[in-house]
Amino acid sequence: MAYQHYRLTAFLYAVLLFISAPVCYSQQYSFDKQGNLFSLVKNKVDSSLENDFVLMNARYFFEKYPRAYGKPYFDVTNYSPCKLILGNNTYKDINLIYDIFEQKLHFALNKTNEKGIVFELNNEVITRFYLDDKVFVNYYELPFLPQSGFYEEIFLGKHLNVYSRWSKDYVETITTQNIGEFTSQKRKLFFEINGKMVDISSKKRFLKIFAGGRNKIKSFMKGNKIRLFKSNNSELTKLFSYTDSIL
Repeated sequence: MAYQHYRLTAFLYAVLLFISAPVCYSQQYSFDKQGNLFSLVKNKVDSSLENDFVLMNARYFFEKYPRAYGKPYFDVTNYSPCKLILGNNTYKDINLIYDIFEQKLHFALNKTNEKGIVFELNNEVITRFYLDDKVFVNYYELPFLPQSGFYEEIFLGKHLNVYSRWSKDYVETITTQNIGEFTSQKRKLFFEINGKMVDISSKKRFLKIFAGGRNKIKSFMKGNKIRLFKSNNSELTKLFSYTDSIL
């Protein structure tokens, strides 16, 4: 009886080994396959970015709102050659696009054989970037400003510094053509006077801050047809330069 018991036990053990073997092999094959896939993707990213360890702190970008009306990007929806600074590294003629809805920066590779590959940069490695004649700075360079993301430098003076924050809103709507909609971009100005942030939400408030030169500033704005929250950067720079000179 004992001998038959041991034979039965051995038989069942052998059957269990036979059944589990394909499972173990399948799991090992799956792990190997996943490992190979990871290596392939990693090698693809590394080669695409030419083993630049700063740029490699990025990920492939997938559009989140492909059917939305409008785009979440700043100014234009096309990538254009710009300048990017990541820490101590400077990249010129890199194709950038700025997502002002999520405050993210994307770049597209300009290689002929990899056209269309888009990466999303890690905000923590970005110091500043340049789009056309505009300069954008990471918020950690400007700790006195309220939100994370990027701010445009409009004017840097002796007493007065002015920054702007660009944004868009996303509205959840559904039509036969679109799912969701992005609003027009908005700009909010931030003023730093002698190292302190000053809340200026209207022209009246702006003139009140500079009470000593109120009439001069008001006359300058009228003579140059400058509107505080509507004029372009070139006109605003004239205004802020004049204001800074009389502070």
